[in-house]
Amino acid sequence: MGKKAFWRNELAIPIGFALLAVLILLLTNALDSYGIFRDEYYFLACSRHLALGYVDQPPLSIYLLALNRLFFGDSLFAIRLLPALIAGLIVFLTGLIVKRMGGGKSALVMAGLATSLGPFLLGQNSHYSINSWSGLFWILAAYLTIVFFKTENPKILLPLGLVIGLGLLNKIDMLWFAFGLIIAILLSKQRRLLATRWPYLAALVALILFLPFIIWNLQNHFAHLEFMANASRLKYGSIRRFDFIGGIILEHNPFALPLWLGGVYFCFISKAGRAFRALGIIFLTVFAILLVNGHSKAEYLSAAFPMIFASGSVQMEIFSAKRSLRWLKYALSAAVALSGLVFLPLAIPVLRVPAYHLRGQTYSLRIFPERNLRNA
Repeated sequence: MGKKAFWRNELAIPIGFALLAVLILLLTNALDSYGIFRDEYYFLACSRHLALGYVDQPPLSIYLLALNRLFFGDSLFAIRLLPALIAGLIVFLTGLIVKRMGGGKSALVMAGLATSLGPFLLGQNSHYSINSWSGLFWILAAYLTIVFFKTENPKILLPLGLVIGLGLLNKIDMLWFAFGLIIAILLSKQRRLLATRWPYLAALVALILFLPFIIWNLQNHFAHLEFMANASRLKYGSIRRFDFIGGIILEHNPFALPLWLGGVYFCFISKAGRAFRALGIIFLTVFAILLVNGHSKAEYLSAAFPMIFASGSVQMEIFSAKRSLRWLKYALSAAVALSGLVFLPLAIPVLRVPAYHLRGQTYSLRIFPERNLRNA
């Protein structure tokens, strides 16, 4: 009876897809891999020289890696255990957002497929990186944002400030989320809360958590800001806006395009999505910031995709409720699932090196230019 009750529960769907993502990543690292990725060598070196900050990143992910090494060691499987578990959490939290938005089983399936088989989600969590943690903090912040706008409980801003502060201590791209959140509050009736203490307490919590990296930059002549300016001007100077937009479509599966476009539609046009407009505002704000920059990598927007996949899945479920469009949820689910499996070798090392050379390297370098066989 208990088992039947569990499988009837719609939460079994996001749990199942979360376990699928974790299983794919753990089996890949346990059975076959191209070895330690070049960035992982750098992170491992940083974890042996702990500091309040580093030229190219805040310190949180490095301290977490140091703890991981302390408990589990330095093996490839050990250092990639956390990213695999993080991928599962991102998939599960995406499902929780779907439920908060009123989505049913088909919406949970579509969101689960788009995330658990998403090329970029699997790719970024197939090795230890700052981006794995970034994705987790973004989806946590998105979930708390939904709870805040739906319940209108200002106390939710405190844990939201905590998550934003931890996100900033991991990667400063959380500033974009915070900026989008401020705009969303200003454009909603929640702006009345600006006359209360809660937003400022939340901001103070975030600032205190981010303070170590601020202090490090003050002590080191704002080295991180100089690094970012040089990277944008030199390292990524050849990236154009068309590359940014094209990269977004490729990295998140072209067949999932209707989902994230549907997510924008849900947040801004659909009556069912009015209560969740804040997520759409955050997504478009971050997109606009990166587009205006002119030299942004497509992956910079990736942390925002699980939440927009969630809203898009709910919208596609709404469309599919019409008799003439019942086929839509089945066709879209099948397309995302099959294409996700086809793109799998381009995201994670499931092929042996010779087969990868013949079948996947050219396309993989277009979609994931940071992954190459020099690390094999």
